[in-house]
Order: sequence, then C-alpha cells, then structure tokens
Amino acid sequence: MVATGTSDNARAGKLPTASTDVPRGIAVRSDAYESRDGINGILPGGTINALADGRVWVKPTTAFKPTDPVYYSYASDTAKGTIRNSAATNHALLPGAKFENSGNIGDLAILKVKM
Repeated sequence: MVATGTSDNARAGKLPTASTDVPRGIAVRSDAYESRDGINGILPGGTINALADGRVWVKPTTAFKPTDPVYYSYASDTAKGTIRNSAATNHALLPGAKFENSGNIGDLAILKVKM
C-alpha cells in the first residue's frame, strides 16, 4: 500500500501510518530496484511501481470473497499495508477496491483497484 498524508504531495509516497492518510496505490513488486550492500529493496527516496487503476495479486490476511469490503492496515509494524476483508483495530476501508475471487487465508486474491 502506498499512501500520502493529508497535507503531502501526491508524488511523495509512504506506507500508511494513520487512518487519515490517503491511499494512492498498491506497491507492485519489481526486480528493477537497486541493492545496497547486497540487500535488495527500495532505497530511501527511490521510485516504486504503484498500481492506482487495475488488477493486482495480493495475499489477504483473512478469507475473502467478491462481496467483501477491502480494508488495509496502517499502524502495525508487522502488518502495515496488508489487506483483509473486515474492520479491525488500525485498519481503514480501501475505497475503490474489491476482491474479484474467493479464497482462504494464505490464498492469492485478485484485487481490483481504482484510486
């Protein structure tokens, strides 16, 4: 999940840290990121791929089906940016998102987003 704060420029993304952060897209994995000292990942200030309109595979932390709402985590260090189908502490509704298939915990979901 890529978000901006309520006063941030839409070009400066971050992991969500509050329910007031504005979701801008889903971070999409790429092998194109630079590495530093053999550690792969996104360097501070680096550019990432973020999907704002389309479909992406995600691994929700709950079972899911197409009629379920989509929530994302914004405050847990271990679950920040994860997706689920029900409200919980430190989770906010992800507007414009819907599951397109059904599955259990650990299954991949097709998530359609339009942010």
